[in-house]
Amino acid sequence: MMLVTSPAHGSLSMSQRTPTCSISSWRLKTPVSHHFAHNDLLLADDATAFSHSFLLGGAVLRHNTSTQLNGENSTLRINSLAMPVKNEVCDTRTWLEHNKGFCNSRQLHKTIVSDKGRAVFNGLINVAQHAHQNGWSDDQQ
Repeated sequence: MMLVTSPAHGSLSMSQRTPTCSISSWRLKTPVSHHFAHNDLLLADDATAFSHSFLLGGAVLRHNTSTQLNGENSTLRINSLAMPVKNEVCDTRTWLEHNKGFCNSRQLHKTIVSDKGRAVFNGLINVAQHAHQNGWSDDQQ
């Protein structure tokens, strides 16, 4: 297995030839936070990645997750919960490329807004023309 990280840019590259590799990323925010995060995930053959974002208030919070499924049988799960209150702003963005066949991705994004809070979701899923038999789901509620 090869694992390359760049803490300054939040990027992660996973490559593996045998059993599935799994990485989980958790981020919790507080009411006084101003936080902008961008995670880059590059998945090779048989890799699995999970991203769970909980934007639980904060003056301005943005979480971007960009992923490329570059290997067959790779699996991705992206989940987010945004709960802005008062004048808080929570912004969740995802960008996903299915570049190989036989990949699987699931996204679930939930938002609960109260008072004058604001929430933004923006997502893009691109499936390459040659990437056959992919499964994906984007549930926004």
